Amino acid sequence: MAVLDSVRDYAILTTDPSGKIEAWNPGARKIFGYEESEILGKDISILFTPEDRVAGIPEQELRTARETGRAEDDRWQLRKDGTRFFASGIASPLEDAKRFGYVKVLRDLTAQKFDVERKEELLASERINRAAAEEGNRLKDEFLAMLSHELRNPLALMLMQAEILLRVPEAKKSERLKHAAKIIHEMVRAQAQLVEDMVDVSRARTGKLAIDRKLLPLTFVIADSIGALRREAQDKKIALDVQIDDAPLIVEADPVRVRQIAWNLLANSLKFTPSGGTIRVRLGREGPNARLDIEDTGQGIAPDVVPHVFEWFRRSPGQQGHGMGIGLALVRQLVELHDGRVEAFSEGEGKGARFTVWLPLQIADEAAERQSASPGTLRMALGGLHLLVVDDTSANADALNDLLALEGATVTVEASAADAIRRAEREPFDLIISDIALPEMDGYAMLKAIRAGKTNARTPAIAYTGFGSRGDLERARDAGFEFHLTKPVDVDRLMEVIRSATSRDEAAD
Repeated sequence: MAVLDSVRDYAILTTDPSGKIEAWNPGARKIFGYEESEILGKDISILFTPEDRVAGIPEQELRTARETGRAEDDRWQLRKDGTRFFASGIASPLEDAKRFGYVKVLRDLTAQKFDVERKEELLASERINRAAAEEGNRLKDEFLAMLSHELRNPLALMLMQAEILLRVPEAKKSERLKHAAKIIHEMVRAQAQLVEDMVDVSRARTGKLAIDRKLLPLTFVIADSIGALRREAQDKKIALDVQIDDAPLIVEADPVRVRQIAWNLLANSLKFTPSGGTIRVRLGREGPNARLDIEDTGQGIAPDVVPHVFEWFRRSPGQQGHGMGIGLALVRQLVELHDGRVEAFSEGEGKGARFTVWLPLQIADEAAERQSASPGTLRMALGGLHLLVVDDTSANADALNDLLALEGATVTVEASAADAIRRAEREPFDLIISDIALPEMDGYAMLKAIRAGKTNARTPAIAYTGFGSRGDLERARDAGFEFHLTKPVDVDRLMEVIRSATSRDEAAD
């Protein structure tokens, strides 16, 4: 009994066979609040909550102890003052329970119970918050994808109409008309780039920005980006001083993303370089890396701003009205995805700026050397080609028809997948250019149906669509499209892809 009296952290009590309390240690007094004189002779059910008493839990516990030799019980118990606490207890028979009764030992675990419940609540709350965040990101991604698709279609139409204006004979007779078309062309391309940047911001900030690496000659990718912006530089009377290494400079990279890196840096310099200024582009080898420098004589960057120019949505005070502060942040994200690095340098405001990108070089094996062969002239006439264009937006289809016809192609336009399939059953084509979001049947299913026939089973196809995610590219490839172009596309790029697709077809024949 002296041993029981020395135990203070556990309540130990004994009962007679009917459940009347016969012994009560100091630990029981401390936990339950009853003095020994107050509790002896009371039924053990007094220590249980009213709802447990109604449910017959005290009697059930003693019966389990009597029949199995042990009754483990974790539940809420009742103190003398009516407060509840959570306890873990064991009831056992004293030899023959019918003659000697029972012993019960329990411990107050209320604090631990609250800790566990608090952790479970925090985990549940965290799961709910994470699920809500993931759902929010999913809805945001869906919204941006749909928004970009809806914006790309009208931008593609405006870009093609501007190109038509620049190419028709009437424009050559009117400097005013030619100038207006150039302005439209420049603004549409700027808005198209903004759409691409918005989508990429969402991907980058959620870790979903992916790259498709392949061996490629960096020199041609950079030259292509410079060529795409050369007209804008000429219109702003900005001199482009370009020096590119004659060596192919083979890198393992995503050509679309590398072009985006160069484009964003060049476009940034064009924004902040006034008329009469100069942009110098240097591309060469530096140790194990290819080094690209784009330096301008423009606005420059304040010293305290230079370390922050690659941060998301960062704009210096002097950059008001010049973009959303995402172009350079995307550059850093893309460069780092290619295991490279990028730095900015400026001696201060009004003293120009330089941006330098380093990308790791790859060993130029025989296959890479073959890839580095000159692609030749990008712009080639389309005379003799018979093209099928499928687009349910008549304005887009008509503009593409006019543009391709100006380049010498014979164009057949269909507004639905069903009509295109019927046409393709009767008439052979050199190339199919199709939108994806068609009514009733999408472009993927349409191409599979066309390829199932005999007439155009091997005709190459280009997906020309407002959907431009990595998944969209993969779906187009799986459906049989050799190329995927996201609206609006640069016309020189469109012509290049058309010639590439039809040349491959000729080579296969």
